Amino acid sequence: MIYTTRMGKVPKTIRREMRKAIQAGKEYLPTDTTDRVIAYFRELQNEDGGYRGRSKRSDLYYTTFAVETLKALGAKIPVKDLHRYLQSCSEPRLLDTVHLACLVRCWTILPKRYWDEQLFEEILRCLETYRCGDGGYRITREGSYSIVYGCFMALGAYQDLGRKVPDAQGLVRFVHTRVTSEGGYGNEPSMKVGTVPATAAALTILQQFGEPVEAKSIEWLLSCCKKDGGFGATAAAPIPDLLSTGTAAFALAQYGENLEEIREPCLDFVDSLWYGRGGFAGSWLDEITDCEYTFYGLLAAGSLTKNINDE
Repeated sequence: MIYTTRMGKVPKTIRREMRKAIQAGKEYLPTDTTDRVIAYFRELQNEDGGYRGRSKRSDLYYTTFAVETLKALGAKIPVKDLHRYLQSCSEPRLLDTVHLACLVRCWTILPKRYWDEQLFEEILRCLETYRCGDGGYRITREGSYSIVYGCFMALGAYQDLGRKVPDAQGLVRFVHTRVTSEGGYGNEPSMKVGTVPATAAALTILQQFGEPVEAKSIEWLLSCCKKDGGFGATAAAPIPDLLSTGTAAFALAQYGENLEEIREPCLDFVDSLWYGRGGFAGSWLDEITDCEYTFYGLLAAGSLTKNINDE
């Protein structure tokens, strides 16, 4: 059996679909919970306009999760403060693939009057220096091979700028090379067993191009769901985590998979990581909340409770 995009639809962008999922998560959560999330993010914004992660300093990566979540929840984005922060870290030559994509995402959340087309062109030129001969993208300068995550971030950057990724067929061919015999996808070329985040990223990329995937990939992803709820990083992982749960639920929803059997236990797992101050932690072993895991908590809740491909 071959899976294709639900009802033959190809979504507009990954960003758009993730926002729709978070908006669905907002509908699932009580109003006061949504308000707490927004207030929590406000507390995490520093005077320089950026948002902090696990330290007191502003961080471009965590800032991306913060502003995307705020936007999806319908909260006001502090445009001038964000613009000031982005100006302080807009040196593309110093950034890896992940942070180049984050820079694009943050800039393009600003009104177009703030956009810097010259900067965008420079970002894309820098991004292409991470392209490998196999058609994919590596993360760092020192990296010697492409990884699925690098491709996911690069594709997102091009989409956010309204551009087509160069040699899309090469990108798709590379992603197909990372599938394992059991159906999962791995980042490393030597991996014999896939991971949930890499598999979710690979399936999302392929779905964006209307590429069919084998049923065993969907089945493998579902096999990583724990009996008591939540997805582990692999089928053998002892406990679930929020990154794996959010990305898996999102990818499965994109393919129109029926999540009824796992919905309630997975939502219970997501709820177990909610802290009243307004954020989500990453797992039962981590009591620290942050912007990233709060994003994934909402992404998981929304993906599990609503078909986000419906218009």
